[in-house]
Amino acid sequence: MRLCIVLMVLVLLPSVASAQARIALLIGNQGYAAKVGRLKNPHSDVLLVGAALRSLGFKVTELKDADYRSTDAAIKRHIAMVRREGQGAISFVYYSGHGAADPDTKINYLIPVDVANADDEDLWNYSINLNTLVENLRAQAPGATHYVVFDACRNELNLTRKGQKALTEKGFVPMAYTPGVMVAYATAPGGTASDTGTGGGTYAKTLADEIMKPGVDSMLVFTRVARRVQHEIGQDPFLSASTMPEIYFAGNGPSAPPPQPDKSELERAWEFIKETDDPARLEAFVKRFPDAPYAEMARARLEELRKKTAAAAVPQRSSPTAPSGASSAPSPEGRGWLGVKINNIDQSTAERLGLADTRGALITEITSPGPAAEARLQAGDVILSIDKRVVADARDFAQQIANLLRTAKSCWVSSATERKQLWWPRSASFQPSILYAATNLQ
Repeated sequence: MRLCIVLMVLVLLPSVASAQARIALLIGNQGYAAKVGRLKNPHSDVLLVGAALRSLGFKVTELKDADYRSTDAAIKRHIAMVRREGQGAISFVYYSGHGAADPDTKINYLIPVDVANADDEDLWNYSINLNTLVENLRAQAPGATHYVVFDACRNELNLTRKGQKALTEKGFVPMAYTPGVMVAYATAPGGTASDTGTGGGTYAKTLADEIMKPGVDSMLVFTRVARRVQHEIGQDPFLSASTMPEIYFAGNGPSAPPPQPDKSELERAWEFIKETDDPARLEAFVKRFPDAPYAEMARARLEELRKKTAAAAVPQRSSPTAPSGASSAPSPEGRGWLGVKINNIDQSTAERLGLADTRGALITEITSPGPAAEARLQAGDVILSIDKRVVADARDFAQQIANLLRTAKSCWVSSATERKQLWWPRSASFQPSILYAATNLQ
């Protein structure tokens, strides 16, 4: 299961100065121990949001893979800097990484990378208390307006209770309502959401885009982010707020800083290339608009593509269990049809997931768009049966799907907790060998 909680807290002021000091602290944690659950997007999330905030005049401090001490120290330094700026300062704290709530105390926590495991008897003692963080911002820098965004869209958290896998108690718990504070979640309290995306998560990409649009009040910025996230990936963001001051991150009107090129031309160019995987187009955009706010995001995307290209150049070992002539690397055709990569389940994985035995197929990657993504299958799901037929292993999963493709338009796949319907294009002609290649069996 995948949990995605984004919490944004805004401490309200009766008025906002026209020229505010802008200070931001961004924390991205992804290098967790295997027993906690490694992540892939937080560093990219920080890169995207940081580039947008710098273009808006924020002094940005970035922290990646932070342990408890460095996180605690960075938060204290940030509060002190904001307090020194006095009345009218704007504070922005963004966190991307694992987060959870203690189901007994209902207190929310941010999980640093030096936590050894996610057993809840130890977890809360070595994590950052979110409730305390919010209260310290309000109490120690009362003259500022504080935006605190928690982007914890992480399904890989291996939270356990008394040695058993915890499947339903990993979400944030809504904080008690306080006058003058706005709280926004990227999904309903305690709900689950998908952590898909290349080069950053959906919420981070949307926030980085919406926050740079001129003439949009801060409340509307986050409302638009929530609407887009709901439309794009089906999450149901939740907002709770009282009266808010008017703050325009990108200025209130065309004359407000920062200056930009012809907006219509820039917007059209960015809309055309922002999701591209073509480095040449990104380079052309940066050359044409070198000083535009979107240029930093284009450079970040270009760097991400270069890293992916370098990683893809490393040869993969061949699969001893794949059929003759089938590569162990995922076939573009195979992954294009189903959009899923699966592996067998070994004994240690079965024990970690609380399974009775090693039967089933473990989903390790979902490609979007694709049939698997449309069915809301997620990395980390264990497929135990297809149309009520037991799945023995990854090879059996591929064979059952291949057989069904000849006569059916869809099938029902069952995990330990739910059933989902998987559809495929009726014109698709699957071959078992392609499916075996797509599973990348180890």
